[in-house]
Amino acid sequence: MDHREPFMTEPEEESALDIFEVDEYGTIRPRGATEVSLNRQIFTDINPRRLDTPDDLVEAIESAYPLQVRVEVMAEAELGDDVDDADDEVWCIWVRRLDAAGLAALRQRVLDWLDEEADWEWAEFFPQHAGPQGEGLPISSRWGSTSLRSSAST
Repeated sequence: MDHREPFMTEPEEESALDIFEVDEYGTIRPRGATEVSLNRQIFTDINPRRLDTPDDLVEAIESAYPLQVRVEVMAEAELGDDVDDADDEVWCIWVRRLDAAGLAALRQRVLDWLDEEADWEWAEFFPQHAGPQGEGLPISSRWGSTSLRSSAST
């Protein structure tokens, strides 16, 4: 090797540095994480392009408890006295019995709900991954409990 040529090696993989911040409420979150405000930002498991069949709608509605409660009220209002309060799944049966126009109307209601401001009174029913703090969960789970203890004591 000619000593005048620079010695070249493969670049080393850089280790990612996890940077967090604490917001005004004392919540640890990834630095620069954006606040969520809409239901679609919280209930990311609902795919608006996959609401074609009654089963698609039931699956989406079941994944968002606040939405499920809203649909339960709609079903009870439409069914009236035909509702058996002992059956928690009445709304599922109602959805599966809707005609094409009813399904289209329900689909639109789900889409409208996704675009609504999140109601934080329902926060206990939000998915664990929701919001800035949820974004940090996969990262903090890699640390393990000893890392958390040692970082807390410094």
